[in-house]
Amino acid sequence: TRTVSFPKPMSAAIGKLTVRVLRARNLTAADSNGLSDPWCRLRLAPGDTPFAKLQSSPKVGKTKVIHKTLNPDWIQEFEIPVHDVHDILVIEMWDKDLLSNDEIGWTYLALRDLVADMKSGESRWFPLDIGNGGDGEVQLSFAFSTDFSAILANSYDEAGNPRTEIGRDTKREDENRKNDKLRKIQKLSPRGPPSPRK
Repeated sequence: TRTVSFPKPMSAAIGKLTVRVLRARNLTAADSNGLSDPWCRLRLAPGDTPFAKLQSSPKVGKTKVIHKTLNPDWIQEFEIPVHDVHDILVIEMWDKDLLSNDEIGWTYLALRDLVADMKSGESRWFPLDIGNGGDGEVQLSFAFSTDFSAILANSYDEAGNPRTEIGRDTKREDENRKNDKLRKIQKLSPRGPPSPRK
């Protein structure tokens, strides 16, 4: 089990996601022998990350390399601090070469969908996007240390709009902003803020 620390500044974690990278099948052959030397990288991106920048998000895990196969077994586990249930888990599949690595697939998984659709500990096959033809799948399982479903339910306002950050006391923040605005008015005007019209 591997626990990965995020760079600061970062909001406090609301829980922990355990990801088990189990295996892959029918991967793209990247080498001249008709096989690959696959390994898998995990990233966690904020939910508002532009699509083009998802694969530049923080790395949170990396499997070992399995040589000369298109159907590798890893059975490796990673513990990832979760800061927002709207984050996106990025799974990248790579072929290890002597001088460089070739990407042979990827998939993007929204945590909110995993929380809504999967039971803790359940495993599932996820198709890999290759972009150049090819195919392949990766089998993952997830365990949640926190009741993310309750957090997810509370992450939408009364109108059904998603809140941008989970765990914030938005009511208190609104009151603080009003008080700051009042103090600025009082500072600018020696007579204080204008009286409300009757």
